[in-house]
Amino acid sequence: MADVSESLAFSIETLHKHPQYDGRAYALPFLLKLLKLSPSLESYQVISELEKSGRLTRIYRIQSPELGGIADYKSIKELPDEIEDPRTGKLLEVTEHNVSVLYRVNLGR
Repeated sequence: MADVSESLAFSIETLHKHPQYDGRAYALPFLLKLLKLSPSLESYQVISELEKSGRLTRIYRIQSPELGGIADYKSIKELPDEIEDPRTGKLLEVTEHNVSVLYRVNLGR
């Protein structure tokens, strides 16, 4: 657990050194790169601890096939079966292919 604690402390310090990331949402690969973590069990434990502390919030973003995100949800259970894409006016079926899991940085500033 000492390695996770050290990585967690470093990750918290890194987030606070980059206030420009506050409030923004990132995919896991970018977040790991930002925090200088490699994909590993330890890294996922660090991400989990950052979520528990409120420094990261997991969100589920429905992506438009045309241009970016349509809407964010706090849980999978909240996802609708379909949603209107405001860019095209078309109804979009929500599937695993158009939902991204992102992590929003919360520095409490």
